[in-house]
Amino acid sequence: MNRTITCTTLMLAAVLAAGILEAGAAEYGLGVAFDNGATVLLPIRTDSLLIEPELNFSNQSSSTSSFKTFNVGSGAYVRRNLGPLFESYLGGRLLYGSSKSGSGSGDSKASSFTLAPTVGIQHFLSKQFSLGLDASLEYRHGKQTSTGNPDQNFHSIGTATRILLRAYF
Repeated sequence: MNRTITCTTLMLAAVLAAGILEAGAAEYGLGVAFDNGATVLLPIRTDSLLIEPELNFSNQSSSTSSFKTFNVGSGAYVRRNLGPLFESYLGGRLLYGSSKSGSGSGDSKASSFTLAPTVGIQHFLSKQFSLGLDASLEYRHGKQTSTGNPDQNFHSIGTATRILLRAYF
């Protein structure tokens, strides 16, 4: 399974690099996605593609427990103009995530890969700013390690929706 994920990651990186090099003139930006927390986005718009690296970090703690998460990945989408102020996009996101939690009863660590086919639409409020919505079907596969318990592999499938604000330079 890890070999398949590595090959898929390398193929996605090659497609993204080819798309950026082919485009020549690209618009770069900064954005935020409101999902489970806030995700920082770095959108790159070419003539036909939207390439969007993303980063999410969370650190929560109390007097008896702590929880940290870190997710990094990228999305690659084909763009289609729907009119002067709207465009749709279709593609997918590939993410790596890790989490760590601790409490009086022990520690737990998990790491996972997520593959998420995604469809979305964005409305340009002006040339530099857009408001977007997207939906995806997320497949997650990973491994969890807990103090005093054997390692466990896990997988899950679920839907996700996001509201996105993007600014282009």
